Amino acid sequence: MDFPQRVNGWALYAHPCFQETYDALVAEVETLKGKDPENYQRKAATKLLAVVHKVIEEHITVNPSSPGIPSWQVVRLWEK
Repeated sequence: MDFPQRVNGWALYAHPCFQETYDALVAEVETLKGKDPENYQRKAATKLLAVVHKVIEEHITVNPSSPGIPSWQVVRLWEK
């Protein structure tokens, strides 16, 4: 997934820390797929990447103001 991107009508942007971690995870899964194309889907990194995509596509972009998703106001409290 490249950022910025539009999903379910929402523009998604990635924080550099997330982008770096996400890119490393994608690279790890691609390496696993190259080494073991039949069993790479059973690996923890592949499962984690699938969950990240599911959360982005089915939870965050469906209702970004959901109580389960921290708002910037909550994040700002932790910055102090």
